[in-house]
Amino acid sequence: MSLPVKASIFAVALALFVGVFVWSAVVSDFHEMGLMLLSGFGILGLLSLTWSKAPVWLVGGVVTVSVVGCVALAMHLKSIGDYKRIAFETVSRNTIIDIAGQLVAWRDDGGEIPDCPYACMKTAMTEAGRYRPITLAFEDGSGPIEYKGMPFKDPWACRYSYRKTGEGAFIITSSGADRRFDTQDDILVSSSLLPTMTKHPIKPWHGFLPVW
Repeated sequence: MSLPVKASIFAVALALFVGVFVWSAVVSDFHEMGLMLLSGFGILGLLSLTWSKAPVWLVGGVVTVSVVGCVALAMHLKSIGDYKRIAFETVSRNTIIDIAGQLVAWRDDGGEIPDCPYACMKTAMTEAGRYRPITLAFEDGSGPIEYKGMPFKDPWACRYSYRKTGEGAFIITSSGADRRFDTQDDILVSSSLLPTMTKHPIKPWHGFLPVW
């Protein structure tokens, strides 16, 4: 096989692998261990294409194993990504439901709902002694997760948003998986909707618990 042909095959394989890697990173929300394994399979397969003296059956076998491994890992990473998205949404929704409930209780006791951004509201609630630790339960009884201090960021590492919308009324929002506010996947709790909302336990997935 001539060098230009081998270089072309390598370039195409590299482009495909980079595409699979980027797709896997996005859908799995950058799951480190899975991406490390995927990199290992990809590097092994790409390197085998440069072997000049290895038997064809060996190169073909290594490439086949690498491709099958990459595809299987990519599908597994998508499953992990789907689970993490649902678990993170549950955590965010439960968290802001709890915070909203504590704000409503403060309001009903005669307190003044803060008219300032989330960080300011968080400070006001804490200094007034109105914040109580938030407990998030897992469906299988493991955990639970407890926020001793009021959480500042959601599981995607983005700040929660708080806005007073009227006398005794407010909205708390998480930007969701896309990490951008005012989009379809925003997770929103308002003081008016709070009575209709309930917290749900987080579902583990094959023993896997969400990490953030």
